[in-house]
Amino acid sequence: MEGKDTNNDAAVSFSKLLSCASGGEKCKLIIGWICAAASGSVLPLFFFYLGPIFDSFGQGKTAEETYDQVVELCLIMLYLAIGITFASILQNYLLLSTSAAIAARLRARYLKAVLNQESAWYDQTNYLELPSKLSKEVDMIQAGIGQKYGQILYAICMSLAGIVVGFYKGWIMAFAMLAIGPILLIGMGIFGAVMQKNTIV
Repeated sequence: MEGKDTNNDAAVSFSKLLSCASGGEKCKLIIGWICAAASGSVLPLFFFYLGPIFDSFGQGKTAEETYDQVVELCLIMLYLAIGITFASILQNYLLLSTSAAIAARLRARYLKAVLNQESAWYDQTNYLELPSKLSKEVDMIQAGIGQKYGQILYAICMSLAGIVVGFYKGWIMAFAMLAIGPILLIGMGIFGAVMQKNTIV
């Protein structure tokens, strides 16, 4: 709240965003992030079991042997699905509830900091914009330390696990797909820049 210009978009470190969190809340966030990483990492493992299900047909096996193998693989996939579902529910609950509690504490501290300013500060600041500015900034912090960070970890771990699975199952195809990766990234970057430029804020 110091200074005359209140519209500065200063960068804040991630650890600074968690300065208002208690020890228990930080533990909840960490557990939620671990669940996000775990659910993203386990998802590519389905390819280990989806292929053998199709391969189990037409290998000179009897119908009973094929049935038993398919049931066994389906049960493994079911257990993985239950684990991913439980981890996702726990992730969303911990991240959303904890980030909401931190955001409520931030709002209280923000309001206290505003009320502690001298009267001259209100002459230099458009106090009518403070409620919307407070709501916007706190909502961004809440999403950043909670749901958004969990989604980033989920996507990163799923991508890394997918690359590992790809190299394990067929390294030649994995190399071929990685070769066109930079082209896809450049195209996505250009598309994102064009969309950002043409978006009306």
